[in-house]
Amino acid sequence: MTTEQFSIMMLCVGLIFAIAFGVPIFIYIYKNNKAEKKNLKIFRTIQLGTFYSIANLHEALKKGGFNIDYDWNDHDREWTNDLLNKTALVPIPITMNLVRLSVKDLGFPKGAIIQKIYKRAKKLGLNPCPAEVGPQLRLQYPDQPMHENLIIAMEPIITDLKYGMDIRPEHPHYHLIVNHDVFLLGHNFAGSFLGEACGELSWFYYAHEQLVFTPDKWTMAVPTIELKT
Repeated sequence: MTTEQFSIMMLCVGLIFAIAFGVPIFIYIYKNNKAEKKNLKIFRTIQLGTFYSIANLHEALKKGGFNIDYDWNDHDREWTNDLLNKTALVPIPITMNLVRLSVKDLGFPKGAIIQKIYKRAKKLGLNPCPAEVGPQLRLQYPDQPMHENLIIAMEPIITDLKYGMDIRPEHPHYHLIVNHDVFLLGHNFAGSFLGEACGELSWFYYAHEQLVFTPDKWTMAVPTIELKT
């Protein structure tokens, strides 16, 4: 059996399982050459769908020596763990290309809110990533340079811990409570970590802040079936 045949078989099994139990399924559409036409450099090509459970992912991060969150106090660690626990995993092994760009690279020398950043990225043929890219890139990018922070462009996940405000005057919602989160990867004096950042569409990012997108097209869906009575 070839790799392609095995992937198709696993996809069929996953579809049957998803329809039966209503769990998320991942459908990988195709490589998008629109980004190639824009001369966007591939930053990393990573593997997704290699873990069967969030518990396995937690264990891999622990064995790899990666910290959870950059402050390491109990509350921040709990916040990132909540984000990780709600991450939908890709059910079949695939590879995904990633592109890294700063807000300035995307055409905003003075910074911009996330909504504008994502719209500009879309024009370049770039898409938000599956949430699993956050912890997987952390595992597959052990040589991250010191003081580098990467924000994963993704559909934000609503966490249960709702606290904190953006105190930056540039932000249009000064009193916005943060609870829509995305993954952030960083490396500081205490080591490499997996953390979180705000994913609200109205959240402001500075020009130097870097985001990770994918030029590949994909979709995640929860299938539903209508039972006739």
